[in-house]
Amino acid sequence: MNEVLNQLLDAALFQGGYNTRVVILGTTLLGIASGVVGCFALLHKKTLSGDAAAHAALPGLAIAFIFTVYFGGESRASLPLLIGAGVTSTLALLGIEWLLSSRRLDSDTASAAVLSVFFGSGILLLSIIQNLQTGRAGGLQHFIFGMTASLSASDALLAGVGAVLSGILCYLAFKEFRIIGFDRDYAITQGYSARWIDLLLISLIVFVTLIGLHSVGILLIVSALIIPAASARFWTESLGPMTVISGIIGGLSGYGGSVVSAAVTNAPTGAVIVIVSGLFFLVSFLFAPKRGVIAALFRRMVQIVVVAAEHLLRESYERLEELSPQERSRVTLDLRNLHTFRYSSRIVRWPALLLLRWQGMLALKAGKKIQVTELGGARALQLLRRNRLWGEYLLRFGAHPYTHLDISADLAEHAISEKLLQELEQTLDG
Repeated sequence: MNEVLNQLLDAALFQGGYNTRVVILGTTLLGIASGVVGCFALLHKKTLSGDAAAHAALPGLAIAFIFTVYFGGESRASLPLLIGAGVTSTLALLGIEWLLSSRRLDSDTASAAVLSVFFGSGILLLSIIQNLQTGRAGGLQHFIFGMTASLSASDALLAGVGAVLSGILCYLAFKEFRIIGFDRDYAITQGYSARWIDLLLISLIVFVTLIGLHSVGILLIVSALIIPAASARFWTESLGPMTVISGIIGGLSGYGGSVVSAAVTNAPTGAVIVIVSGLFFLVSFLFAPKRGVIAALFRRMVQIVVVAAEHLLRESYERLEELSPQERSRVTLDLRNLHTFRYSSRIVRWPALLLLRWQGMLALKAGKKIQVTELGGARALQLLRRNRLWGEYLLRFGAHPYTHLDISADLAEHAISEKLLQELEQTLDG
C-alpha cells in the first residue's frame, strides 16, 4: 500500500520518470482541448458527432494501414494512419450534416446511421487486414483501445499544439459559436454563416478526436469530449465560465487518470481517465450548487419548510384576527389545535416552527403553546392580504368555484410580488 502511495505521489509531482511525465503531460493537454471543444459540441447538440468521428476513423485507419503496408512503409507509423482516420472522420461528419440538411432525419438518427455504416466498414477492413500475409494489425490496436503508455514526446507535443490551437479558435469564434448554438435562425438573419461555423466546429471535433485516439482510443474518445462539458454544465449558467470549467475538468481528468494508471499495475490509462472523468461528473451531478441534485433537494426542502411556516403563521393570526392588538399580544394558542400543525409531517412542522421562532415571528411557551409577536402579526397580515386578494380576483374574474379558491390562494400567497399585489388592488377597486 505504501509503495502504491509513493508511486502516486511521484507521478503526481512529475517524478516518475521521463515516459510517465510525457504521458501525464500529453493526456492533461488532451483533456483541456477536448473539454473546451466538447463544450461547444454540447451547445450545438453534436454530442454524438464526437462518437461518430471516432468510430468513423476506423475504416480510415484500416485503409491507411493497407496502403502503407502495400507500398512497403512502416505499418506502425502514426502519421499515415492519422491522415486516413482524419479523412474518413471528416467524411462521416459531413455526411451527417448533409443528412440533417434534408430535414428528414433528426440529429441522433443521422449520427447513428453514419456511425454504424462507417464502423461496420472498419470492422470488415480489419478482417481483411488479419488475412494479409505482409502485415500485422497490431499497430491498429493502439488506436482502437488506446495505448497511452506508448505516447512519445512528439505525441505530447501534438496534444499541446492541439490544446493551444483549439483554445485560440474557440476564443476567436466564441461569439459565433454562442449565437448559432442558442438561436440558429436569428444568427442566420443577422448575416452569420451557420454552415461555415458548423464546418469549423466539425474540424475541431475531428482534430481533437484524432489527437486523442492514441491516448484513449476510438471506443472512449467521445467520453473525453462530452463528460467534462456535461459536468461543467452543472456549475454555471454562462457559456464562458462553462467553457473554462469544462477545460479544467478535462485537464484534471487526464492528469488524474494518468497518475493513477502510472501507480497501479496493468491499469489501462484511457479507461482510468474515463473513470476519473465520470467521478467528476458524479460530483457535479450531486453537489454542484446551481444545478446539482442535492442542492436542488435542499432548496426544495427549504421552500417546503418556508411555505409550511407561513401557513402556520397565517392560521395563528386568523385565530386572533378579531382581537385588538393589545389582546392579541397576550393570547397564547395551543399548537395541537392548529390544523396546519396537526396535519403536517413532523419532518416539516418542527423546522417550520423553529424557523418562525428564529425569525422572531412566534414565541414558544410551555405546553406546546405559541404567541404571535408584533413582527409575526405584520408578516401574517401581508400573507392574509395576498391570500384574500387573489381569492377575490379568482372569484370575480377566473370563473373558479368557491370551493376551489383556498387551494389556489394558499399557493399564490407565497409568490405574489408587491407590484402584482398593487395591480390586483387596482383591478378589484376598479
